[in-house]
Amino acid sequence: MSLDTSSTPSPEEPSFSIEAIGFINSDLKEKFGTPRQPGLCPSVVSSIILENSAFNREAITGLENCSHLWILAWFHKNKDMKARSLVRPPRLGGNTKVGVFSTRSPYRPNPISISACSLKGIVIKKNKIHIEINGCDLVHGTPVIDIKPYIPYADAIDESSAGWADEDWPILEVSYSAQARAILDKNQIEDGLTEILCQDPRPAYQKKNEGKVYTFQFRDFDISFETINETHIRVAKITPLKVKNEK
Repeated sequence: MSLDTSSTPSPEEPSFSIEAIGFINSDLKEKFGTPRQPGLCPSVVSSIILENSAFNREAITGLENCSHLWILAWFHKNKDMKARSLVRPPRLGGNTKVGVFSTRSPYRPNPISISACSLKGIVIKKNKIHIEINGCDLVHGTPVIDIKPYIPYADAIDESSAGWADEDWPILEVSYSAQARAILDKNQIEDGLTEILCQDPRPAYQKKNEGKVYTFQFRDFDISFETINETHIRVAKITPLKVKNEK
């Protein structure tokens, strides 16, 4: 079958202007350690922060009745990264290349993300509107460009498939040193942190480096963990950032 290009639109240099409507406030402080998909870490609580303007107060009318939201955002950490036609998804071990449009990789022609998150509540605090969400996979400070309701009858598709992404993803065992356990119990951060670590945040090509120590920020802490073996991660140390910065 040939493609008839005679009716194909060819617009003249279309231009677009997108402005952020708000920003993500989150315990996820950097790309490393941030979940690779939404919903994998439901204990991680984030907020979409909007200006408390007359427009925004009207724009969120009825939003409180939704159980879940689609969050469209801009991968702002990709400033110096070019789009790639082929990428290496972690789920395929970091070795197999697939087309970027068959993935949710941030290395896109337009670095737009889409995340389905559960709505926890809406709080208005003086000059800010806080839309509290669970299971968000966006790093702190990410610009939000739109919010849409998740509509079950239209968005939930029976017998759907995501191709290579349907393959099972191993869940790792996570343990904590005595020092780390003391910090966890005092600050009540275990659920969200364990959910992040059991999904294996390590780069796919480094997963056989047993004993290697990795560090990332979560909430107000530096989390240092090591690989015991291919199925076990151990948090060796948790350092409050306030203590670290005072040194």
